[in-house]
Amino acid sequence: WWYVCCAPEVPYANYFTFYQGVIVRLLSWQQYFNDVDGVLYYRTFGGQISKYHFDIGNGDGVLQYEARLWGRTGYAPSWRLLQIRDGFDDFDYLRMAEELVGREAVMKVVTKVSSGMLKYTEDYRVLEAARDEIVQMILDNQK
Repeated sequence: WWYVCCAPEVPYANYFTFYQGVIVRLLSWQQYFNDVDGVLYYRTFGGQISKYHFDIGNGDGVLQYEARLWGRTGYAPSWRLLQIRDGFDDFDYLRMAEELVGREAVMKVVTKVSSGMLKYTEDYRVLEAARDEIVQMILDNQK
């Protein structure tokens, strides 16, 4: 497994608030590229956040917020958490496709999104097209 926290920063992918959603999401593609089985994120709710006080570096440790900030009860997911969820789904699809067609075939698609820790697309359309290609690979090769 690997771990992201308050580092690394640009140009590496991470879950920071100032990153584009595609970069937050493609961290899971890099995880697959590097054959890493899991990801550790130390906490998802940082607490003690108000409309006037947000003393957490770049959103680190804050992937959900108290919904009371918007007049609701419970918790509200951040936009980044939704991107991370989609990235986790992508990772599951990549592993499923690998079981059906092998790692080499899947890597041909993965490298369209990321071919190294510092080589990745910032174009969301490229990631979505690659995901569609992986899903089609799964559908075409189901046993």
